[in-house]
Amino acid sequence: MGKRKRKREHRDELRQPTPSPSPPFNNPFEALTDLRDELPVGAPSPLRARPKPAEATVEEWGKLTIECERKGRAGKTVTRVRGLPVSLLEELAKRMKLALGCGATLEQSDLILLGSLADRAAQWLHGEGAGRVIISGVKPAAGPEAVPLESSKNGQRRSDIAPGLTVDIVLKQDQRSGALTRGEVKDILTRSATHPHGIKVRLSDGQVGRVKRVIET
Repeated sequence: MGKRKRKREHRDELRQPTPSPSPPFNNPFEALTDLRDELPVGAPSPLRARPKPAEATVEEWGKLTIECERKGRAGKTVTRVRGLPVSLLEELAKRMKLALGCGATLEQSDLILLGSLADRAAQWLHGEGAGRVIISGVKPAAGPEAVPLESSKNGQRRSDIAPGLTVDIVLKQDQRSGALTRGEVKDILTRSATHPHGIKVRLSDGQVGRVKRVIET
């Protein structure tokens, strides 16, 4: 009987639930729990403002000359910009590179843009505050030879354009590439005195576009 009793007591002990482990004897962070809500709210860190690029004054701009050239460029056309403020040369090179979507390098005090971008560069410089921008260089003619030209008229003033004048226009489908089409003005379609993207005209062959350069003879 004693042996059966001991077996029964052993089975009863096994059926009893196991007690859960006791918490750590000493928690070093327990005293800080009540103080968490009393901590002061920290001020948000101020946003770091991006430095504003330096701007050139009218005196610093002076006269700018833009020309396209291919000599010594392995048959590739580049656009040279002369007369930029020396203090802003590197900054302007970075900004024109992004704005025009082209490569840009510096040659002494000149800015070299990769591609034929004379008109787009002049328009961008006007928007940045440049006063007098002269486009000069060599423009391909109908034949294999090239005809030199120079003009300070960018086609933004209606008074500079009249029927019968020879102009270079950019067609709507060529606005992204900047390719120019030359022809003779038949009709002036823009009624306002000026237009920042060029006066719209119709050429004698019926093509319509905005004037980017007036060809002076």
